[in-house]
Amino acid sequence: MLRFALLFALVLATTSAQAQVEAWRSLNDEATKLWHLGRYADAATAARKALEFAETRLRPDSPPVAGSLNRLADSLRMMGDYAAAEPLLQRALEIRERRLGASHALTGQTLSSLALLRADQGRYAEAEALFKRALDVREEALGADHEMVALSENGLAALYRAQGRYPEAEALLKEVLRKLEAVRGAEHPSVALALNNLARLYSQQKNFAAAEPLYARALAIREKALGAKNPRVAESLVGLASIRLEQARYEESEELYKRAIAIIDDSLEREHPNMAQALSGLAGLYLRDNDPDSAEALWTKALQVREKAYGRDHPLVAETLEDLAAVYGKLGRKEKSAVTAERAARIRASSR
Repeated sequence: MLRFALLFALVLATTSAQAQVEAWRSLNDEATKLWHLGRYADAATAARKALEFAETRLRPDSPPVAGSLNRLADSLRMMGDYAAAEPLLQRALEIRERRLGASHALTGQTLSSLALLRADQGRYAEAEALFKRALDVREEALGADHEMVALSENGLAALYRAQGRYPEAEALLKEVLRKLEAVRGAEHPSVALALNNLARLYSQQKNFAAAEPLYARALAIREKALGAKNPRVAESLVGLASIRLEQARYEESEELYKRAIAIIDDSLEREHPNMAQALSGLAGLYLRDNDPDSAEALWTKALQVREKAYGRDHPLVAETLEDLAAVYGKLGRKEKSAVTAERAARIRASSR
């Protein structure tokens, strides 16, 4: 009789634990859904609820806790809050390595998230090592053609692009695109991500004829799948605007930049790094249109955003300083131009 009672109690406990996990999963799925919609602040709020539930109803070092930590960190990273995201990912990685093992696919997920964070921070050597480690884990756990493997490769390719390693980036992005189209179909947002990154690569190499149709296709996919006001749509708009600028189609370029800025302003924080990219593009347009005063105002704001997001010594801060040095020169402020250019050069030298 006692044995039966103990067995019955064990079954009840197991059933209760499974119910708690299912309840957590529902909360976490909501956070994931919001993240994919580009509603990162809402996703962070939902992830915090899922995290609180997991920490109080399950073990504080349980895999669901790590899952919520990862989702919360990913949301904060997309909002540009890198300082808050980092300790969450470190904790998630520690839990997953201890509870699931170093070769588990979910451990690979956290490694990939941490690699993306390091790349955003300009810590490229660390990011590359983490991406490669995540790739090894995911390939072993999921197979070489899995979507998650392709997404890690996509991040690594973006890193290569940022470092100017164009042939490596192009080869990898073409492979990523092949895998994602095979797994997800030609109209999935993941495919748009790869298209957008390949377009950025070609734009950096001034191959605008190759970049333009890729940006256009990525934009069409994102508008259809995610809605016209999704921040991912703004990324493609900025890319197309930069090409219109190079083509001297200034009115179209300005319209696209302003549309992107409105989306970012509505869906993200005004001091999000994506805002700096859009402001910088519009500033370049105004400088070409012989309006250096407007260009200076926009680049000054972009510099403030990037310094807050990345710190004072990030390569993107150097890029904005170089732009400001040029506009100061146009305005006849030679001393300020020289000082600003010197600061940019110091950052460039230290980041090599």
